[in-house]
Amino acid sequence: MAKKKFDREQILSFLELIEAITLTESYQKTLEKLLEKTAEVLDVQQGCILLANPKNSEELVIECAFEQKARPKGHRINLTLTAHPNLYKAIFQNAVFVRKGGPEEDVEQVLYIRLQTEEFLGVMVFGAKGEKKEFNPDDILIAQAISHLAIASIQHGRIIEKNERLKTIISERMSLADEIRNPLMSAGGFAKRAFEKLNSGESGIDPKILEYLKRALKNYQRVENLLGELLKTK
Repeated sequence: MAKKKFDREQILSFLELIEAITLTESYQKTLEKLLEKTAEVLDVQQGCILLANPKNSEELVIECAFEQKARPKGHRINLTLTAHPNLYKAIFQNAVFVRKGGPEEDVEQVLYIRLQTEEFLGVMVFGAKGEKKEFNPDDILIAQAISHLAIASIQHGRIIEKNERLKTIISERMSLADEIRNPLMSAGGFAKRAFEKLNSGESGIDPKILEYLKRALKNYQRVENLLGELLKTK
């Protein structure tokens, strides 16, 4: 089979794809741009990226989709791409290259590219239809190379999301520490004044009770200091 020749538009699309990876803030937006530009490089009019549920790798969810050079609203796409039985096989194989059966189906061939690191992340799916009836070996190599960009985007996006969740948790804990510290300081101040008065010897209170109060104040001071150190990390 002859080597694939890229026209000027495909080369520009590939360069734009590389640029999109470095400039896009949201990893979801990055994946959308990556999918769109990959479809242009491969000269196909539809594709989608399905991500695995981290809790169940056999459950795939459409993250983004591209059809007829326009992103469909609500991630809608021709179901011949996402409902084909070979999609399930793509979970277990690095790349599945199949011809669609039945004249009623618009897609002639579907290319599945597995997104895999130590864990299965998902799959990129592209459909060849219209003037382009099939994928050649060069298309597969290009899609596999681009899949590494998708993997990097997914991993980077998950790290960002994890960091955002941690920031939210820390912020909530700081707020809780503030709420605890304020009444604690008020109660502690009252306890200190009461101890000073009782310890003056005027009340004739049992020394053992004074000792217990002294220990309680030490524990209070320890908690207040810990909260103070925590709030310094804001």
